[in-house]
Amino acid sequence: MRGQQNVVLKLAGPGQTLSHERLALMQFEGFGAVPLLAASDNFLLMPKVQPGTALSETVLSGNDDDATVIITQVASRLHRAPLGADMRPIPTWHARYDRHAENAALQGGLYERARLIYEQLSQSQSDPVTLHGDLHHDNILLSANRGWIAIDPKGYVGQPEYEFGALLRNPTKDPRHYADPRIVSQRLETISRLTNYTHQRLLCWAFAQAVLSALWSLEDGLDPLRGLSTANAIAPLL
Repeated sequence: MRGQQNVVLKLAGPGQTLSHERLALMQFEGFGAVPLLAASDNFLLMPKVQPGTALSETVLSGNDDDATVIITQVASRLHRAPLGADMRPIPTWHARYDRHAENAALQGGLYERARLIYEQLSQSQSDPVTLHGDLHHDNILLSANRGWIAIDPKGYVGQPEYEFGALLRNPTKDPRHYADPRIVSQRLETISRLTNYTHQRLLCWAFAQAVLSALWSLEDGLDPLRGLSTANAIAPLL
């Protein structure tokens, strides 16, 4: 019916808040993210993205290069959004690394190297932008009216190179689609070509985040393969 639209209502779980996502979507309005119709710290009301095809389908159909171009273009639009006064900085997760120092899955130098890199990157950031914080293929959907747009931001302020860590360990749980030094190199070449972002910092942020991803999986009792396989694919390129 004219004047009506399908919507999505997202609710915070018990003891949780959607405040950071709400703030991020407010900053991203007009810059390549799903718009808000109404919101509080406990709920988000958004128009349903239609047809809503996820960018992961582009990768799975054999067009990884096209998907990398699209995700880089979406990131570039998001990074033009104004900095929000209440937006949180990229977290310092050094204690997260230390908690798992003795875990066998992280032996072979991954833990020590990732922790050092993360600390160095965190302390040497410049040119901060508003970050999505979890910009991977399943968080970018096709809208008939707006083109490719982002959903489900974590919402941070920090160095733009941070944004692409999630891209390099996605999509799907099958490492063959991402955990390969050739795929990593090809994606980074595309990102560097389309942006002025520093190639080495892109690589280092992605490596440190991949190890963090493995830690989060271990804490949740899940298989850390995604993070570990990505970190091992990136390590020879550092």
